[in-house]
Amino acid sequence: MPVARLSGTTHPETVRTATFIHARTAEWLDRRRAHPVLRRARDLYAAEVTMTDHWLGVFLDRLRGLGLEGNTVIALVADHGLLLGEHGWTGKISTALYPALTRVPLILVHPHHRRAGHESPWFASTHDVAPTLLSMAGVRRPHRMTGADLSRPFRGRKLPERHYSYGGYTDSFFVRSDRWALWGLNAGRRFHLFDLKHDPGQFHNVAHRHPDVVNRLYGHVVARAGGRLPFYGG
Repeated sequence: MPVARLSGTTHPETVRTATFIHARTAEWLDRRRAHPVLRRARDLYAAEVTMTDHWLGVFLDRLRGLGLEGNTVIALVADHGLLLGEHGWTGKISTALYPALTRVPLILVHPHHRRAGHESPWFASTHDVAPTLLSMAGVRRPHRMTGADLSRPFRGRKLPERHYSYGGYTDSFFVRSDRWALWGLNAGRRFHLFDLKHDPGQFHNVAHRHPDVVNRLYGHVVARAGGRLPFYGG
């Protein structure tokens, strides 16, 4: 995680760690310090990505050297991103679920390199990883695993229809379709709605202009959760 000097005021949405402040940027950085501190944070983050890339390469070289590449499935996935000044935030913020935080890489490598280099706009999710790996290992998945088998295209089969991507962090949720992105509190308050057709960068909250879209998307999340979203008090 990027290193930054700890300073600023306490706020209900501020979580202090030994290395970074999870808060609105303006709460702990004045205008004079914001640019150099955030630039350094981004440089350090890029350095960590480079280090990860290097050691992943070392691992893959070792796999080939041992002759295991041809019978090994490789899956690479992250759990979340980090805000480094985007939209006025730093860190991991449950009430600012922008793509920089919620959109993560998911790479699946077939042992025989089927569909190598192909990308898909399908709404994959981390709960698809386990059933996918079990399927590729020839193991029947438990009935309670409801994720999709992402290896279907390797066998010339289509993935099932999925019109939404959704998830959450502590007491907040997010849901996205091809057209809209929505997040808010699980209790059904503080909605942020973005029209991805006209605002792909998600800078303008239009929840007040489209209450019907908010109700539809929030209703979908509640239905998927079984009728009520959890409250953790986090």
